[in-house]
Amino acid sequence: MQYYKLATSSIGWLPRVNVLLPDGYDTSRRYPVLFLLHGGGENYSTFDTKYDIRNHTAGRDLIVVMPDGGHGSFYIDATFSTGHTRNWETFHHEQLIPWIDANLRTIPTRAARAALGISMGGYGALKYGARFPDRWSSVTGISAPSDTLFLPLQL
Repeated sequence: MQYYKLATSSIGWLPRVNVLLPDGYDTSRRYPVLFLLHGGGENYSTFDTKYDIRNHTAGRDLIVVMPDGGHGSFYIDATFSTGHTRNWETFHHEQLIPWIDANLRTIPTRAARAALGISMGGYGALKYGARFPDRWSSVTGISAPSDTLFLPLQL
């Protein structure tokens, strides 16, 4: 497991990212990437501490990326009345994905990139797939909210 804090103007602090490399990570090979999006009130470490992602992916040839997504962001771009910027969608698509592809031995194509999220993260994964179909080959939302009318009230 590798841990990063990334400098970005899209978020009002240094968002964190856990990256799980496959067993025997070989820099002469390239790997598909699975992005895991956490639920509300959780963070980048949830899949490691709560869902035992290391054991679930042991022996699989893929890179798993677990980024911060804000406590109640629903993975959107938003500027709050306080002036704080939380542009999670921009951070993930315009900065994080290119950074991952530039710094790790990924297969940097749509065909080799998937997203899975739980609850708020499930909504984010489904939204990302709908908004950016050229970047995601597969998206999965587990217990994703389907009624988006309440979302502005949560932000």
